[in-house]
Amino acid sequence: MARRLDMNARRIAPSALAAALLVAAMAPGRADAQREGYTYLSYVQPDVSLISKAEDDSAARINMPVLSGDSLVTGVGSRAEAVLADGNVVRVDGYTDFRFERMAHTYESDDDRDLLFLARGTVAVEVRDVTTRERALRLDTNDVTILAPSRTLFRVDAGRRGTEIYVLSGKVEVAGRGGRALVRAGEYAFVSGDSDVEVDVSASPRDRFARFVEERRERTDSRNTTRYVSSDFAYDYDNASFDDWGGWTYSTTCGCTCWRPRVAAGWTPYALGYWRWTPSGLTWVSSEPWGWLPYHYGTWVFDALLGWMWCPGNEYSPAWVYWDYTPGWVGWCPIGYYSSWEPYSRSRHARINVGGGRVPVYPHLRGRVAVSQIDPRGWNYVPSGRIAVRLDPARDIVRGDRVNFRPGEIGVIATTPLHFERGSNPAASIQDAIRRGPGAESVRQAPVSEGLTAVLRRERTLSPAAEEELKRTVVRVGQDPAYRQKPAEVPRRADRSAPADSWRQATDRGFARGTTQAETPVRREKASSSRNSGTSPSLRDEGWRSPSSPAPAPIPRRAEGDRPARHDDSGWRAPQPRVIERSREAPQARESAPAPREAPQSAPAPAPQPAAPAAPPARREGALRTLDGTTQSAAYRRA
Repeated sequence: MARRLDMNARRIAPSALAAALLVAAMAPGRADAQREGYTYLSYVQPDVSLISKAEDDSAARINMPVLSGDSLVTGVGSRAEAVLADGNVVRVDGYTDFRFERMAHTYESDDDRDLLFLARGTVAVEVRDVTTRERALRLDTNDVTILAPSRTLFRVDAGRRGTEIYVLSGKVEVAGRGGRALVRAGEYAFVSGDSDVEVDVSASPRDRFARFVEERRERTDSRNTTRYVSSDFAYDYDNASFDDWGGWTYSTTCGCTCWRPRVAAGWTPYALGYWRWTPSGLTWVSSEPWGWLPYHYGTWVFDALLGWMWCPGNEYSPAWVYWDYTPGWVGWCPIGYYSSWEPYSRSRHARINVGGGRVPVYPHLRGRVAVSQIDPRGWNYVPSGRIAVRLDPARDIVRGDRVNFRPGEIGVIATTPLHFERGSNPAASIQDAIRRGPGAESVRQAPVSEGLTAVLRRERTLSPAAEEELKRTVVRVGQDPAYRQKPAEVPRRADRSAPADSWRQATDRGFARGTTQAETPVRREKASSSRNSGTSPSLRDEGWRSPSSPAPAPIPRRAEGDRPARHDDSGWRAPQPRVIERSREAPQARESAPAPREAPQSAPAPAPQPAAPAAPPARREGALRTLDGTTQSAAYRRA
């Protein structure tokens, strides 16, 4: 009789586990589901620097996350591309200083819009989504503020002469200190200092940077994005050339279609790259050209016949891994190595599916285990002192089956990414995490979780302890508190609008009722003294900056000897100068003032005579280039 009851208990346990997993899978998701994550560098050429608070090494690499306040500095002839967290794309030309002030949809951040600043050089911005005016992408220079509330592609050149805006598609709103204007596709705007916005019909420059932008955009236009990846990540997928690096196949292990990379034998995920500090925890930076989506959206599963495969997802994470902290080593393993484990996947009734329907669930593991008793094949380890620095994968990263743990050595398993203050010692943070882990105060005296050890051992038959551990820890993707460490909501401070930058604040409110572009005078005035000194009032006044982040440090400048010649076309300046014909009329002669009497030697010098008023501005003519490539004469008066 006792044996029969025991058998009935064994039958009920898997049913209870399946019910718990099914309830977790059917739980409602976030109502505001949308693309979220970090801005990252999707294309980097040599001589590109990312000046960031995340690390001291400023050499930019592909797949590096970008934080608010980071600056991107490119050398002459070098270019870069960044995909913003909300999916918009920024392409940067050579000899450019560019700063990411705020970025919408950044993971665990309350930034509600993209706010960018161009100090010098050329950028092309592609807005790929429609949003409200209050959340529209905004790009500032020393002279102008540009607002893009709808899908558009525009180019901005900023230099000593002023700021030039070329709109290739869509439309943008341009606001300067002297006025505002709406610039549509095929039009060109120019602003310098306090002058008004000048708008004309002009094609975008046809230089090397323009060809670079076209080539990057054609990679998406010429490809058919797979139906297995969400449309929110179509650009990321096409530009990473997933079809060139692998193929899609159906896996019976996880019950979905997964992407299988073409890699060398013995390859494992999260092995070619390093861990970089971010406010949300250690974030994986892959050195593989396709290494952004597979390591931050979805998870890696292991199929006994096909090997490692990526199952796409929509939820962001710094890395979908479990952590193992020991006094001498730090290890990580893809979550899918256990969530796709056959006894577990057979009972959970949930499949990894991007296009809707059922959502993946996985166990939120946490506790102490005997590290010598777990399955080491999915793990990679690095010495604890090398966890937050740029690694040499061949030298620093060691596969789990090659680490010689002492018998009885205990490690702390966690699903939460490791958080520590920037500039602190990561090894000390790891030891603190071990001391604060569940169990006894001393690691040597800490009890080992038998259920967690059984789960990590990947036994063919679920033991009662393993079943209880899975039932207790199962969570749904997107509802795991380990990946939602966002602090309590703090009301955003009101913008402290400075008088010199009040014209930037007015941009968000739109055009005044009854005001048209034709009513705004078009004139060119001498730039303010602050521009000649190299510092703009917009850089001194912080009323338009993000009140949730400190003012960024000034961008380091190159030595004068490293700058190109003033008229050198290095790809960042439009090669089509505007031809301005000066008036040939001689200025009116002013009556000569009587010579002052000769003063004694000790008398003070007479005050200088005031300058005569300047002659009225003459009519200016210039050659304009139309959309069809022809050149025609256009005349317009100066105010």
